[in-house]
Amino acid sequence: MTLIAAGFVMLLTSAPADELTADEVLQTYRLRWQVELAFKRLKSGMGIHKLPARDERLARSWLTAHLILALMIDDASPTFSTLPPVKTKPRTAQSLSLWRLHSLLRSEILNAILMVMRPGKILTRVTEIIRHVCDHQDGAKTNPPQQG
Repeated sequence: MTLIAAGFVMLLTSAPADELTADEVLQTYRLRWQVELAFKRLKSGMGIHKLPARDERLARSWLTAHLILALMIDDASPTFSTLPPVKTKPRTAQSLSLWRLHSLLRSEILNAILMVMRPGKILTRVTEIIRHVCDHQDGAKTNPPQQG
């Protein structure tokens, strides 16, 4: 029965059947799940849950800056996620990890903002960036690139 149930998506809702169709419930759930994933990325990848400021104006500035950075990362992500897998060994390729991509993009964008690295240099490092945000097939993680 477990194997049969694995072929279905089961959702419970308190919405009346005459207000939402099954497709609308699924669409709403998928949207809700994307919001959950966005908050998880903000918390784990951006550290937004560790608000360092107590003053309301400082806290608002800090949050605004982090949300702008998150939007910049989201804007840059499709560019990198559509690139083909990088071959590291004969006949093997690494798959792209969205969490590692966001982490590395955050680092690279902050470096560009802080002028540690010229913004144009980021684009010249695409191959290196992809190599470092991918997981090896055996599950081992690659080390992030050194600042330079």
